[in-house]
Amino acid sequence: MAVAGILLHPDAFEWTAATLAAGVMFLAYGVVYLYNYFTDVEEDRLNDSYNPVLDETYRRVIVVYLCTAVVAIVGISVAFLGQIPVAVALSYLCLGVAYSTPPFRFKKRFVLKNVVVALFSGSLLLVMTSSLTGTVAAIDLVMVAFFGISALTTSIIGDFRDVDGDRKAGVRTVPVVLGGRRTGHYVLAWTVVQVLVLVVPVGLGAVEPRYLLALVAMSSRFRLVYAMYARDGERIRRGPAVPETVLAAAGLFGAALIDLGLI
Repeated sequence: MAVAGILLHPDAFEWTAATLAAGVMFLAYGVVYLYNYFTDVEEDRLNDSYNPVLDETYRRVIVVYLCTAVVAIVGISVAFLGQIPVAVALSYLCLGVAYSTPPFRFKKRFVLKNVVVALFSGSLLLVMTSSLTGTVAAIDLVMVAFFGISALTTSIIGDFRDVDGDRKAGVRTVPVVLGGRRTGHYVLAWTVVQVLVLVVPVGLGAVEPRYLLALVAMSSRFRLVYAMYARDGERIRRGPAVPETVLAAAGLFGAALIDLGLI
């Protein structure tokens, strides 16, 4: 995501701002990811999944990280990056924590769980783009939606790994409720929306056609949808051979080269 943000505005790249923004993004992601372990104990036990907070030593290390990271995120953003990155980072943290914490606990809510993942995951891109440009451009918002939907579908595919435990714990994920084939329909529908999120602004002239190169990320998604239709559980659990965000960033690299006049 940090690399994608840089590639969206290659002419505005500056080492200090980019490094600090990437650091804030990394720390923020770590806070949400690690905090989630504290609220996943029951499900992880049922799924026989490793949960580091069950070890007292790791629990203390994670608590120290969470506290230190939040202070660093706010401090770096306020001192060096600007108001937009501060607002985005704080919104990301608040929504990410609400995702796991009662009374909100969106992770327990059918469909809403994945939508919330999309909302706070995609928005993290703005930390980098606004740190470099000081504003929010149309392409930034388009890519927030694009990467957000990638996070949404990735979270659904990730739920396939925990179907048995989620069912026992009463967690109504999309695979638990819909099953494999109908989940394939659902993911395919979101894939079409994701393509339109990029194609429509290009067609309207709001976004340059070169950004269509990000659609290379869809190649791995269609293979996984096929696996859902074929009820190939093992292939779904393995996930894509190359993460969608990496494929999208590769496409944006080509867009950046075109933007700089190098190809």
